[in-house]
Amino acid sequence: MLIMKKAYIRFYAELNNFIKRENRYKDIKYRFNSGTTVKHAVDTFGIPQTEIDFVLSNRKSVSLNYKIRNNDRISIYPVFESFDIKKTSRVRNNSLRTIKFIADVHLKKLAKYLRFLGFDTLYSNSFRDKKIVTISNNENRIILTCDVELLNRKEVTHGYLVKSRNKYIQIEEVIHRFQLENSFNIFSRCLECNSSLKKISREITKDRIPEYIYRNFDNFKICSSCNKIYWEGSHFDNLLSKLKKILIN
Repeated sequence: MLIMKKAYIRFYAELNNFIKRENRYKDIKYRFNSGTTVKHAVDTFGIPQTEIDFVLSNRKSVSLNYKIRNNDRISIYPVFESFDIKKTSRVRNNSLRTIKFIADVHLKKLAKYLRFLGFDTLYSNSFRDKKIVTISNNENRIILTCDVELLNRKEVTHGYLVKSRNKYIQIEEVIHRFQLENSFNIFSRCLECNSSLKKISREITKDRIPEYIYRNFDNFKICSSCNKIYWEGSHFDNLLSKLKKILIN
């Protein structure tokens, strides 16, 4: 007869949102067979690995590949912006030097706002999950999604589960999660295709924009890929005003 071993697992902070209500904010008795890893245990609770930043076993830092032992006490933490974990081993040691995103089909507005703030963000309503994962891995991009199942794919290495369905709160979430407050480069990317914008002379735009725009504005930029022309008009001001209110809050 196979004797099951037991350990005690506790999830912290927002990780509790993924598990059953009766298991939240307390030690959970977990039955397992020899050879079971923390990764396997996390999977059984349905928590995306991308949401986990570090793990402790009996107060010692371990990886997701740690094999759980009988009577272990496992503590599993999400990312904390103000929590000092310099002396612990983070779950993912291949952190990304440059922040780049790829957003799923449900996050078109979020992708647009991130581009407006200057962040390299791929988006297409034709992207399916498999392609998103492939691009993410090939180009070292962080997946932004509302789909837990997408982040639970074993090939995914970097991602974030967007919690809110409100487009303005979503941008606040992402900025806070990745600490982007000091990295804005506003009006530097095309809102349509994500390519870089470059300045062009006013004269070049004369036959390509409405006459009243040409008369009333002096500064223009053009997309290096799709050739869309931009100027800091009312649309720019409205979007900037909305984002400023969010970021100030």
